[in-house]
Amino acid sequence: MCSPAHARTLLINGTMPDDCVVLAGLRVVEQVPLQSLPEGMHVQGRLDCSRHPTLTKVHARVRVDGSLLLSWCSALKTIGSNLCVARDCILIGCRSLACIGDGLFVGGDLDLTGCSPSITLPTCGHVCGALVLPCHYDVSRLPDTFKVDGERRISDPDPN
Repeated sequence: MCSPAHARTLLINGTMPDDCVVLAGLRVVEQVPLQSLPEGMHVQGRLDCSRHPTLTKVHARVRVDGSLLLSWCSALKTIGSNLCVARDCILIGCRSLACIGDGLFVGGDLDLTGCSPSITLPTCGHVCGALVLPCHYDVSRLPDTFKVDGERRISDPDPN
């Protein structure tokens, strides 16, 4: 277990252990040299890594007790399996995001506005709110085992 300040230091040094629990919300600013979120990381609040230019991967089993904000992470390519977000998961403008692993749970909305229409979504997952898909996404690619309780809609072409 660690405080948000200690967690930022561990992330800066690249020494955050797998399965680390952050005792409150965490904002990781763009200047922190962060390439990935460690496997099993648990943030007991909101996690905001928006506009982070070097974040490329969210490892498996990351858990966020609030919202997960990764908008405009231009280098983000993959999100591992079993991501669990208690509230909204906002991935607006993550143009390099190629896939989200199986076992996804989002307690609120999942917003993929501005992501690639070729993104691979989980075979199995659950979004309790709305699912906002990238412009030109082929809805027929969405697996029947990917449950969405709210509306499914295609985003506008320009997320700005």
